[in-house]
Amino acid sequence: MSERESMPLKSIGVALFGVSLLLIVVDQLLFNLRPGEKLDALLYIYFDVTREGNVPTFWNAALLLLVGATAALVAYLTPGRAVGWWVAAAVATLMSLDETVQIHEHLNGLGNAIQAWLGVTFPTFTWLIPGILIALAGAVLLWIWSGRQPTTTRRGLRLAVVLYGGGVVAVEAVGGMVWRATSGGSAYQAMAGLEELLEMTGAVVAVLAVLAMLVVTRIDGIRSISTMSRAAVEE
Repeated sequence: MSERESMPLKSIGVALFGVSLLLIVVDQLLFNLRPGEKLDALLYIYFDVTREGNVPTFWNAALLLLVGATAALVAYLTPGRAVGWWVAAAVATLMSLDETVQIHEHLNGLGNAIQAWLGVTFPTFTWLIPGILIALAGAVLLWIWSGRQPTTTRRGLRLAVVLYGGGVVAVEAVGGMVWRATSGGSAYQAMAGLEELLEMTGAVVAVLAVLAMLVVTRIDGIRSISTMSRAAVEE
């Protein structure tokens, strides 16, 4: 006798988002409270979202890597629809790599060239100029592809695009303007924290959306994992 078990999506989501929110709260508290010099050196530099190699960035990269791993699992379990999921897994993994080594910042040269060609100066980070075009193209492709997925997964992936894109494009652009106007400070720290939180939340939603594709079946005490049937797309 077989019995289906639902994935504990709510518990997973609460746990992942809880860690994300905690990291941002710690960052903001350490920045604004400014503890003693020793504590500042030991803790703050590792939680400061405006620095490279910080704990929030590591966590964000881990979430994106989890998106890639779950997407790869779905691809492995659904050979008939594997191509799109393999691509999604590769893109999420590349985004995780970018989060840790800052590949996108190497677009500054291209951004400066575009500014020079247009004869204008944009009031934010120059890498965002080509970055927005790349992000928009990826978002459109994912939006179209997600339309072939079951309802819960489709809605989750599209919400993830809105949240992550809002952080990495919209909030980052405003943050760049704030940085140019203030060279840092509480306002910029708050914008950076909001950006990271939106990105983390988008990644968490993406993880849940992909996990929603999986079905756990128990037969005689033995659990197996499969993916939702094609018919679920039409719900």
